[in-house]
Amino acid sequence: MPLYEYLCPVGHRTEEYRPAARSSEGRICECGARAERVLSAPRVLADYPGYHSPITGEWIEGRKAHREDLARHNCRLKEPGETEEAQRRMRQESEAYIARVDEVVERTAGELGIQS
Repeated sequence: MPLYEYLCPVGHRTEEYRPAARSSEGRICECGARAERVLSAPRVLADYPGYHSPITGEWIEGRKAHREDLARHNCRLKEPGETEEAQRRMRQESEAYIARVDEVVERTAGELGIQS
């Protein structure tokens, strides 16, 4: 559904999604005045820049080729927050690993009679 922009005589601008058949209908502004549709720039989504697939090294150009490359290799885009969660988990695992290593070093040093 297209997004239309409206302007009231007071100067308030509002946007509204509407079916194209209702695009020329005015709307009532939050201030109570009648707002009329104004011409505005269309929203244009830029295409993905080209890149080499990290799996095959093949050149991937554009949104469609990107989706196809992901599907072909059973990959997906990460969900919001997924990267941060993985980094948090890796930090926790790293800290736990270091703690275990420190424990083994201390125990071994004690068994050998080495004081730290």
